[in-house]
Amino acid sequence: KIEFIVGDCLQILPHLAADVVFLSPPWGGPEYLNAESFNLKNIELTNGANGLELFTKAYQVTKNVVYYLPRNIKSNQIRTMLFYAEKSRENQEKDEKRERREEGEREKERKRGEVMCELQEEK
Repeated sequence: KIEFIVGDCLQILPHLAADVVFLSPPWGGPEYLNAESFNLKNIELTNGANGLELFTKAYQVTKNVVYYLPRNIKSNQIRTMLFYAEKSRENQEKDEKRERREEGEREKERKRGEVMCELQEEK
């Protein structure tokens, strides 16, 4: 099943669970063809984010990102984009693991407190 969602992707992406994300941001009009190469940072979204930040947010949702880009983008920009997105995803996963571990520790403490209360009630 395919569901198309249209909107401000930087607001939608953090709440999205998806198998694939397709990005087709504005490139700044036909002037991009006059440049020798296209820079991801030239993609300017309404909230001030650029093309690199957009990809990084999408990559945190899924590694399956289709990114429609101009043909004059340099391959080193794509490698850099993937490097930063992967680092960001790794950091996000570390944060999620830490949060789950802390939640587990809080749950254990809560259960210990319940057991102690039960023992005190039995006395």
